Amino acid sequence: MVATQNICDTTLALVVRVREDLLEIRFKEGIKMDLAGLEEITTARRTLFPTPSRLGCISLIPESADFHLSASHVDHFAHPHDGLIAVAVVARGAMLEMMTKLYFSYFPQRFQVLATNNEGEARQWMEQQLARTIQQ
Repeated sequence: MVATQNICDTTLALVVRVREDLLEIRFKEGIKMDLAGLEEITTARRTLFPTPSRLGCISLIPESADFHLSASHVDHFAHPHDGLIAVAVVARGAMLEMMTKLYFSYFPQRFQVLATNNEGEARQWMEQQLARTIQQ
């Protein structure tokens, strides 16, 4: 993992601190998600946000991405969420979107989750989630 102040370049994705309450995970074209790569992304998130805060996360997964089946059998959010209040996954491609929804049905989270193939919808939803926590 190569890290700068606001970006970590991992094997699977660029992990970007967009602002103090928003993280983007921009998966690379043609990658195959595996346990080690996903753990590297979690480490990158903790590097960019070392102190827990109210945090939203948008993951952008290209249609060319794939995953090892073993990666779908683990709750990647089972450990402390480091302040995660909402996760939006933009899975381009019908199969990836369906698998993302299936994953979150098997592993319900304590934070809000949206799985979609529409990036605009995900960004609007995320802004609503972040605004809601400010009001609370």
